Amino acid sequence: MALLAARSSVRSHLVSLLLVLVPVVVVAIPRMLEGDGTLTGAAQIVLRYSLAAVSFLLSTATVWASCLALAGEMEGQQIHLLAVKPVRSWEIWLGKWCGLFALNLVLLILTGVMMWLQLQWLIRRPGITDAERQDVQEEILTARASILPVPDVTPEDVDREIRRLIAAGDLAADIPHEAACAYAGRLLRVRRATVQPGHSRRWLVELPQPVLPRGREGTDAAFSVRFELALYAGDRQPVTGTFSVGEPGQPPFFRASIRRHLRGTYRFGVPIPRGVGEIRRLEIVFTNAERPLSHTAIFRPNRNLEVRVRQGSFEGNLLRALVVLLAYQGVLAALGLTAGTFLSFPVATFAVVGTITAVALVGTLGEEGTHHSGGCVHGEAHPPGRIARLAAGAARAVYRLAAPALHCDVLEPLSEGIAIPATHTAYAWAVLLGGYTTLLAGTGAWVLGRRELALAG
Repeated sequence: MALLAARSSVRSHLVSLLLVLVPVVVVAIPRMLEGDGTLTGAAQIVLRYSLAAVSFLLSTATVWASCLALAGEMEGQQIHLLAVKPVRSWEIWLGKWCGLFALNLVLLILTGVMMWLQLQWLIRRPGITDAERQDVQEEILTARASILPVPDVTPEDVDREIRRLIAAGDLAADIPHEAACAYAGRLLRVRRATVQPGHSRRWLVELPQPVLPRGREGTDAAFSVRFELALYAGDRQPVTGTFSVGEPGQPPFFRASIRRHLRGTYRFGVPIPRGVGEIRRLEIVFTNAERPLSHTAIFRPNRNLEVRVRQGSFEGNLLRALVVLLAYQGVLAALGLTAGTFLSFPVATFAVVGTITAVALVGTLGEEGTHHSGGCVHGEAHPPGRIARLAAGAARAVYRLAAPALHCDVLEPLSEGIAIPATHTAYAWAVLLGGYTTLLAGTGAWVLGRRELALAG
């Protein structure tokens, strides 16, 4: 049955078209888009936008082919040839799905090979300096664990800020507690992300595994620190300061001076001297210089600093990302096949596209965006209307149903050089294939078994 589904796709010239389009997309996208002018930016375009374009192309083809696989055969009555044979309905459904899954597997393998070759050519082309090549290897072509600092905004801090705002008249007393916590927490994060000249900012980082010195004399970077600055457009004075890295309660073993005029994300490598030994906890302190040498440093409120520790190879990271994307294609194939069991081809396609669009919109809004508090920060709070409550309830239901699938994103981690753990890949397969696909398969096989397929006329 899987072979028949594959042959049907080949006869429709879908496979031939995709075999041509996938390499063209991988090669053409980096030449159509302009990055930040650096080799690292060009590598990120290959990984993020090329893979996103291929994923969109495969998703479109999978939805079309899966909706047509059953709905088209029912409308054309070709499926009657199977209905009169001793073949169970679940075998028909599973065979179609396996054929589409195998085609996506082949095309994603081709995508991975083409992307790897594209990156190798990119870093080895003439005119690339050793420093640029080393930066790409350390920043992108190495899988690193991303470790965030210990949160410094506690629930107690938020409660105190809410009481202060209400006492000052800056927050309505009857505003819902969730909205008040979100507003007060955002204010605290912004305030603590701002470092005035002559002041300092401290982060504490708990490392999941001890980090040891690298290199013969401990001169190679054992980990890297990334931070994001946000400067006002009118600021002409640069931010000048010093990052100190060490263990809590001990003198710092590394210092890095910065002088930045522009907003953006910056990084620096941190070597561990041989005499320090393994590191389990880090204390990172940024000290802003005095005026007039420096200006106010404004870090990104939510994710202003992170530590990245080497965890694996780029090839393994790319493989795990492709495996997760394959699971997504399996869900789309199952969704299209199940819709095709009880809807005509155009209606099934419309229903699947509408479902994907609704999930994408709710995923973009996030969990907080599905709540309608009806309140306001200043002044009198107004309760939401009936339509608003119904819309918010429907959005929450869609979000809760699709939330496990929304947490399986791999495009951003791959393009940022963040390691995709094997546990994340296993979770994606368990949720996407073991959960959603199994549920859709049972539904599709049940509906297909109740269809009277082989009746005359």
